[in-house]
Amino acid sequence: YTCGSKHVDKILLLQTVLVGKAQEALVALPTTERKNYQCVKDAVLKCYELIPEAYRQRFRNWRKSDRQTHAEIARELSSFFHRWCTAEGISNFDDLCDLVILEQFKNILPERIATYVGEHQVRTAAQAAVLADNFVADPVLQVVVPEKYRNLVLKTAHGEMTGHYGVKKTYSHLLQHFYWPRIKCDVAKFIKECHICQIAGKPNVSIKPAPLHPIPSVGT
Repeated sequence: YTCGSKHVDKILLLQTVLVGKAQEALVALPTTERKNYQCVKDAVLKCYELIPEAYRQRFRNWRKSDRQTHAEIARELSSFFHRWCTAEGISNFDDLCDLVILEQFKNILPERIATYVGEHQVRTAAQAAVLADNFVADPVLQVVVPEKYRNLVLKTAHGEMTGHYGVKKTYSHLLQHFYWPRIKCDVAKFIKECHICQIAGKPNVSIKPAPLHPIPSVGT
C-alpha cells in the first residue's frame, strides 16, 4: 500500500466506528476534507477537547488505581498538566507563574468571591485581586437558596418565560440574585438535561409537530 491508500483505508475504517459527536464532526467537514485523514483526525479530536478547567481538575484530583504502576500515574499526570497548559495558552515561564499563582490565589478566597472572580476569566492574580476588592467594596445582594428550592429556581431562570440560554448566560443571570454551592455545576447539568436544548443542539433531530385538532364548525 502507498501512504495515501493507507490513509484512505483509515478514513473508511473510522466512518464505520464513529458515533455521536465524532460522527457529527466528520459529517460537518467539507467533502474534500473528509478525504484528508489529518483533517478528519483533527476534527474528531477537537470535538472532544476539554476546557482548561477540566484539565486542571483532572490534574489536581487524579488518583492512582490499584492496578496502575507509579510510572503510569506519573505519565498521566504529566499529560494532564501539559494539556492544561496548552488549553490555557501557556507559552513561557512567566505565563506558567501567572497560572499557578492565580490558581493558589483563588484557592484562598471565600467561595462566593472565587466564583465571581472565576466568571471574569482573568489571567493573573493581580487582575483577580482587583475584582475581589471590587466585590467586597460593592457586594451583590444574593439569596442563598436551600437545596429543596434550587430546581424551581433553575426552571424559572431557564425556560419559556426567560429563554433557553446557554450555561454562561443562565449562570450570570442567576448570580445577580441567587447563590448556592456548586451553582454553576447545577446550571450546566440542568441545561444538559433540558429536552428543548437537546433538540436545538442537534439539527438532525426533527421536532415532532404539535397534534392537530379539528375546529368545530360554528352554525350561522
